[in-house]
Amino acid sequence: GLLATTPNIIVTSPTSGLKSIKDVVEKARAGGKIQYGSPGYGTTPQLSAEYLFKVLASQPVLHVPYKGIPPVVAASMSGEVDIASMSLPPAVQLIKSGKLVGLAVTSGKRNASVPDVPTIAETGYPGFEDDSWVGAWVPAGTPVAVMRKLREELDKAAQSPDVKNLLKNAGFEATPLFGE
Repeated sequence: GLLATTPNIIVTSPTSGLKSIKDVVEKARAGGKIQYGSPGYGTTPQLSAEYLFKVLASQPVLHVPYKGIPPVVAASMSGEVDIASMSLPPAVQLIKSGKLVGLAVTSGKRNASVPDVPTIAETGYPGFEDDSWVGAWVPAGTPVAVMRKLREELDKAAQSPDVKNLLKNAGFEATPLFGE
């Protein structure tokens, strides 16, 4: 069952001079070398950026894989890479504190934790949507009564104002569970 969803986000350093996805694409079109960092090969942030820049924008950006979120955040903040594609939750407080600039979220609508950051669709690539989700699973063979109780408790948690607020502030959106 589904508990929460969150988008990925394209970020940059405040000193990069890049203020939008359009700026990134225009710099690449003008022959500028654009390097983007991700938390690694095959991660959803890497796949989102590849699709956005190489397929939709047809620009030869260079992927620089890192080993997880902390090194890609450091590379983006220091300017080691021009931009970074990462999951939203670790970026929220860095954007709010001005240490990173959010260029676009990959969700179909703006995220409440960073409401001033546009969606990829709003930046000129309609139909682009890529959310990650966090769910709760149980092992095969778990008794139905246990699954129902777990679902009931997780549904309560997902709908409680405290949990919704906590998730929202981190970039997640609480969603009721489904399935058994």
